[in-house]
Amino acid sequence: MKSIFFRIVLLSVFTVFPETAFGQTSGITSGAVYTLKSKLSNKLLNVSDASMNNSASIDCRTDTKSDAQRWIVTHTGNSIYKIANVASGKLLHVVALPSDSVNIDQFSDTGSDDVKWIIRKAGQGSFYIKPAADPNSSLNLHAGGIADGTDVDLAVSTNSDHQKWFFQKETDKEDTSPEIIAGKVFDAWYSSYNIESVNGYFWDNAEMMEVVLDAYEVTKDTRYITRFEAMYRNFIVKNGADWQNNKYNDDIAWMVLVSVRGYLLTGKITYLDKAREQFDKMYARAFNYSYGGGMLWYHSKTTK
Repeated sequence: MKSIFFRIVLLSVFTVFPETAFGQTSGITSGAVYTLKSKLSNKLLNVSDASMNNSASIDCRTDTKSDAQRWIVTHTGNSIYKIANVASGKLLHVVALPSDSVNIDQFSDTGSDDVKWIIRKAGQGSFYIKPAADPNSSLNLHAGGIADGTDVDLAVSTNSDHQKWFFQKETDKEDTSPEIIAGKVFDAWYSSYNIESVNGYFWDNAEMMEVVLDAYEVTKDTRYITRFEAMYRNFIVKNGADWQNNKYNDDIAWMVLVSVRGYLLTGKITYLDKAREQFDKMYARAFNYSYGGGMLWYHSKTTK
């Protein structure tokens, strides 16, 4: 008997409130990327100036195909959503306690109701976006403006089109963040020029190893250390463990510097030992009192 009763209750919930079954609004996919288009102006919810900063204002603009106009909508439970900008990663945020004309901006996740929203159907495929702190208010085109740059704020809920929004699901597009682009450029350079096994000499090898160490220092991605170590081993195979056969003292100095840096970034003492050994040998032959004292550029020539 209880089982029949609960089935009837559950069926009633789906029938009376179909858009909130399981706490989610039907037509909205949690985790999907959307553009939010105003029913009134046909313009998109936009982070002003494509800012990455907290407190950047929110307005409406013509579609620019920018990630500043793309939003990840995530259900957090109990019919509550967070709406994160794809470009900045920051959340749609109520600046102050909800009331008429309160501004909307983007902000880091505070965990509070000021970054939480209720999405409710408004008819004809559109939705109201309401602050969790006050469901009697709605996201609103300020003063019903339709021009590019019209501010978005909160207003007491009405049936007006300037409070209705179309959620347009976006297809995934290639990540164009600076980190991803830099990684692709690096990989193209590394593979195209066969960097790991290049048959180079001292200075050019050292500079390429510096590039790899730069990449590691910025990203902390250990694949760059793996590549550095492979390049270093290849250098030793091609040029020998003792670098004094190179008559150019500055070439040896370049490899000493990259060895020291390899030690500083990896902690492997073998790099420091090699740097110390080769520098001491090079210094012993390079230092000369000619021309006031200093290190000779080329071994056996009295020029600096």
